[in-house]
Amino acid sequence: MALKTTNVNELKYYKSQLEKTRKLYEDTIDSLIDTVKMSAIYWQGFDGNDFRLKVYGFIGKDLNCISKEINAEIEYLNKLIIVLENAQEQIKNRLNG
Repeated sequence: MALKTTNVNELKYYKSQLEKTRKLYEDTIDSLIDTVKMSAIYWQGFDGNDFRLKVYGFIGKDLNCISKEINAEIEYLNKLIIVLENAQEQIKNRLNG
């Protein structure tokens, strides 16, 4: 059975794309938080506070969870790239040595 060759540059490209996506995602979350903060000027009282607390809770739990998952995926790709680069270097050394 033949082994499939993994292209490290392709993994680096995917990691780069994921980092860009994470940045856009986090910028969107920051923008959403700013919008909710601005709503305090226009919508005051119990209903306004309740709305903001619910949105902040949603942002804090659900949206930040997605951000953590993206970060975990990036870290996984980093480790995988390091392992594959080390394996390629060892193979090269054994073939040349």
